[in-house]
Amino acid sequence: SPGGPGAPVEGIAAEHRRALSEGRGRDVAQGFTGVGPHRDDFRVLVAGDSAAVYASRGQSRTAVLSLKLAEARYLADRRGDHPVLLLDDNSTLYDSRVIVEYLDTVSPNNRLIPGSGRERITVKRWEALGDGVCDAAAASFLEAKRPVDQQSAPWVERQQGKILAGLQAMADDLGEQPWCHGSAFSLADIAVGCALGYLAFRYPNINWHEQHPNLAKLYAKLIKRPSFAETIPHD
Repeated sequence: SPGGPGAPVEGIAAEHRRALSEGRGRDVAQGFTGVGPHRDDFRVLVAGDSAAVYASRGQSRTAVLSLKLAEARYLADRRGDHPVLLLDDNSTLYDSRVIVEYLDTVSPNNRLIPGSGRERITVKRWEALGDGVCDAAAASFLEAKRPVDQQSAPWVERQQGKILAGLQAMADDLGEQPWCHGSAFSLADIAVGCALGYLAFRYPNINWHEQHPNLAKLYAKLIKRPSFAETIPHD
């Protein structure tokens, strides 16, 4: 494609426009465009040589993994989350609920999700409750980012209602227990902690700390854990 490594954006755009103009007749006859970003490619070099030609199997694997990790990092920087888990065989897992299910099976110790029965369903119910609060909060936040004349006040009100109802359900179910389920930290606490952290970040006007002191007590305990302290949401 036009331009080379380090070429200025303006120069690349000018080269593309020239190539498109010169190839218009050919493109019309063939029924597709022969130049443009969709035709771009890149080379991976190993010690200055093309990996496609000279790389060993191990080097090729490393190159593929590096590209996958770079893609995940790019999406994480743009979206603020980590969308995939890359496994040893280069396959991927999507969605945090799927990823945590997998990770919880890697070690038989300190399980976050009970193996079966009523206890498992109870923890998954907490997870759904936390996710529901987060989804409603995110939907309300995104609606407020639209142009004012395109925003729907009833829609925002419904999402806010879901948030408040979810908080009340969390507080009622938690009661005076030290943890959301049983006597130890579990996925239920992670889900609730993430929801409360997101609300503290995006909706400081929702005074759940005072309205639900048991949730505030739980969150204060969770935020002391390195895994929570190091992943506090921020712009």
